Amino acid sequence: MEEECRTRSTGRPAPEPTDDPADFAVLRRRLGLRDTSAVGDRLSLDVPGTDGGPTDLVVDWLDPDFVGWRGPDALYRFFNGSTWNVPIWLAHHLFAEDAQEEPATKAWNAWLGGA
Repeated sequence: MEEECRTRSTGRPAPEPTDDPADFAVLRRRLGLRDTSAVGDRLSLDVPGTDGGPTDLVVDWLDPDFVGWRGPDALYRFFNGSTWNVPIWLAHHLFAEDAQEEPATKAWNAWLGGA
């Protein structure tokens, strides 16, 4: 029933829950984070949904269940679903005047699908 509700409310299939903490560890490495990464660290990443080229980001929150980045015109949040047996998920807060949510969401979904 829960999956049916999520599917009905979003109009697309519900992502699979994860109960494996290793899934989030893989995602953190793919995001360019190391075991020694800390709040305040800077990195450059080709952010999905942008016009290309690396974007300079700052880690502004980091714990075993959460990664937060601050970019020049966006915030990115990654949540570890294994703690609550729900999917890993991403929230992006786009502040640029010309930000386009739908293409950015599609790009992140495609990127996450490869994680």
